[in-house]
Amino acid sequence: MPVELTLIGLNRLGASFGLALAPHKAKIHRSGIDRDPARTDRVLKLGALDHSFRNLPAAVEKADLILIAAPTAELRITLELIAPVLKQGAVVLSTNPCHQTAHQWAKELFPAQRYLLGFTPSLNPAYLKEAGNGPDTAHSDLFQHSQILISDATDTDPAALKLADELC
Repeated sequence: MPVELTLIGLNRLGASFGLALAPHKAKIHRSGIDRDPARTDRVLKLGALDHSFRNLPAAVEKADLILIAAPTAELRITLELIAPVLKQGAVVLSTNPCHQTAHQWAKELFPAQRYLLGFTPSLNPAYLKEAGNGPDTAHSDLFQHSQILISDATDTDPAALKLADELC
């Protein structure tokens, strides 16, 4: 059975993750949501998603992995909205650079056995000079030849780290 992944925030990073995972449909089912429904529709048409949502809690309630590519100003409210419906063992990956703050919020908001990991990808050097942050600048190889930093809290289950590592 494939891993259920939900992408929250379908900007350049979110859409690129979806595109990069397209060849792995047997292993991972890609769902997504963005605050802009037109953007969600555009990313679905690009082939970066298998399924889209219009309701944030519904988008994450069955997800094994949730990747949040949202600005700092939206991160806490996003965590507040998803925390009550996260299934046991769910792993939330935040691409936001404020890892310590995000870990603290997750500690306050998440029920037991739900995990937040900081997830900071570097970009393929071929795209470092490319401007834009929308899905039109997404690339399936945006993360090739790059590294991803994963940060965890001290009480993170090793299985959560393994799942994030397998995504990489």
